[in-house]
Amino acid sequence: MNPSVFVTGATNGTGFAIARRFARDGYDVFISSRDQDRADEAATKIVSEFGVFSKGFGLEVLNEQQIIDAYDYIASTGRTINVLVCNAANLGIGLPDITEIDFSEWFRVIETNMGWNFMFARNAAKQMIPAGKGSIVFIGSVTGTRPIMGRSAYCSSKAGLLGLAKSLAIDLGQYNIRVNVVLPGTIKTVRYYANPNIKNNPSTRVPLHDVAEFEDIANAARFLASDEARIITGAELAVDGGGLCQLVYEEVTTK
Repeated sequence: MNPSVFVTGATNGTGFAIARRFARDGYDVFISSRDQDRADEAATKIVSEFGVFSKGFGLEVLNEQQIIDAYDYIASTGRTINVLVCNAANLGIGLPDITEIDFSEWFRVIETNMGWNFMFARNAAKQMIPAGKGSIVFIGSVTGTRPIMGRSAYCSSKAGLLGLAKSLAIDLGQYNIRVNVVLPGTIKTVRYYANPNIKNNPSTRVPLHDVAEFEDIANAARFLASDEARIITGAELAVDGGGLCQLVYEEVTTK
């Protein structure tokens, strides 16, 4: 039977690219979304393109019983989750100023990006422990180490995710379960192309003079989940064109 990967938030963009990357290598792919129809559609595309088994789950944020039920279904097919990639996130875009925002609205971002990921990870570990091996990859953000203005909830949640990953790496290392984080910088999303203020922001002027495609993030996640990274755990892999290596972003004139 093929190895199995569970990718959260995998109906489009980075998540779907990650699902496709694993399917290309022969993984059976389980996909989650907040919308069952979109999850089913993404799974159907994976099956059609790669011929592997794929199934989508529509899951509500912080509903741990639904996560347990999804993993129970996977076990009922005779499969074990070998890799979990936690990509789903609340971006916290457009929230009111920190002096105005209702705390429950601010904290909802934390609940999604840390609490929900913790639920996915600990229940995946319950399948990985008897197997004696497993890999968990969180999709974080460079803003978890260097915050940006107006995104306190998101940046705080991604910073907390780094601590969670390190803690899980320590707790689960005894079971040969590795836990790592991919740190994307700017990604060429629809929002990136549609908004000149993003595309032309000095923060995108990184040493490589380019920002990530979805596939760049997928390749990083695939590497961290692979046996080529067998001795890597509790680590952070920045996929940001070199942005984190510079102290400040400066105007650059190119000839």
